[in-house]
Amino acid sequence: MSQSAPVQKLPNEVVHMILSYFNPVQLTKLELVCQQWHEVSRSRETLWRDALCDTRLIELSKQRDPFLHALLERGGRKLTDLAIEIDISKCDLNCVRRLCKILEASDVRNLWLEIMPGVSASHSQRRYDALIDRYLKALGELFVSIGNCSYLQSLHIETYGVFGERLPSAMMTQPIANCKLERLSLKCLGCTALFENGLLFKMLSKARVIQLEYEGGAISEENAVKLLDMTKETLEDCHLDIIEQIEPSKVLENKTIVFPKLLRLFISIVEKRQDDVEEGAQPVSVANTFRKIQLQCPKLRLVYFEGKIPHNLYENLLTEDIEAIYFTALDPQYLPDTSLLRKCTTLERIIVQNVESMPYIFIHHVLTMTSQANIKEFIVDDDERYHANHIVQMIKRRQEDPNAKDIELTFLQGKPTLSRQSLNWLIGNNVGFFHAHPYLWEKVMKCSFEEIKDYIDFVLYYSRSTPLLDRRDYTGVPICGLY
Repeated sequence: MSQSAPVQKLPNEVVHMILSYFNPVQLTKLELVCQQWHEVSRSRETLWRDALCDTRLIELSKQRDPFLHALLERGGRKLTDLAIEIDISKCDLNCVRRLCKILEASDVRNLWLEIMPGVSASHSQRRYDALIDRYLKALGELFVSIGNCSYLQSLHIETYGVFGERLPSAMMTQPIANCKLERLSLKCLGCTALFENGLLFKMLSKARVIQLEYEGGAISEENAVKLLDMTKETLEDCHLDIIEQIEPSKVLENKTIVFPKLLRLFISIVEKRQDDVEEGAQPVSVANTFRKIQLQCPKLRLVYFEGKIPHNLYENLLTEDIEAIYFTALDPQYLPDTSLLRKCTTLERIIVQNVESMPYIFIHHVLTMTSQANIKEFIVDDDERYHANHIVQMIKRRQEDPNAKDIELTFLQGKPTLSRQSLNWLIGNNVGFFHAHPYLWEKVMKCSFEEIKDYIDFVLYYSRSTPLLDRRDYTGVPICGLY
């Protein structure tokens, strides 16, 4: 290119800004524009995005992926950041083994791995069994390779979660044992053995982000409290699925833990499964250990409650600085004292999930006790059908109260049953209601989504199925309307 070309006169900062709009595949081509662009691309690590913050996962398959190829070429056949999605029905064990070689040959620091067997109801029993067998073998080989990674700083692993998938205790003797993770996210993957041998406590001593999500309870109360206590100085985001502990920990009694940096806390406590309780044992209160713990989180802005939460945690975490609260599938016997919500004067968002598991009077009290807060979004979500008319009447009563502040937007996600009267009231009294419910536009106005997509104001919303690192402001899947 001629030295007099206008593009040659751009400062490096402007070139960097231009290149930031392109993915690694496109960057490898743009590097050929001129020497300056090549140098800026190679010298600015932020251009080769941290895979943990990139919403595009590379899908492993028998064909060469240009995205992965570009990353490998740029890194001299080595990778520091990698996000891979593996559908076993679309690739074979040889593909997985090639990935394992890449992992072991690279100095991977940030790894995002999603692996699923790809089974469906249409598969024959023979096909189903073959895919599950291949899936479990692939998991075993991947875990060995991950264990041999010596430089990991961030790790996300998501599995199918119905075959007792667990991280092997053998990792204790592998190079990964010496890693200090800043971020760990395990979805549908057990890790009990790594708590028992102390490996996770060692690896997470300075962690900023922790997500241990596993149906039925990822960790015991005692291990959860120990982990929180160990990471209290650095922890910023945390999601823990906890299983009740029959015997309270005497070591941790009356302990106060202060989190100077914690911004978001997602906590779920589930009861011990009946088949885990000794025969003849008497029922006991849940959350024995957490009942005797006090949590102080001066910077906490978002809190998520699920299951059987002890009342002392509600008292600790419902503070005047909270901006968003999730109430999900709360046990009716462990509902919070809603008068605590009066303290939450800066509250902007209330999310109620699995509505059918909670009495409607609880939702009424939530709306009443937050009447002096400027609620921007009130979101109701349930996978099952629920009677939204009751909820609309509660909102209507609050809106008609001259002493209560209005709710800017009501959003109904899932499969609500709405009367025409309730729907008309929502449309007439919620600014932007149609804009956040494109499905209603299509039905009521008899138009296509393509015709209205430019007018949609998506509501950013995160459920427990959303990876913790995707719940930040910079990424997230928008709600796509009422159906």
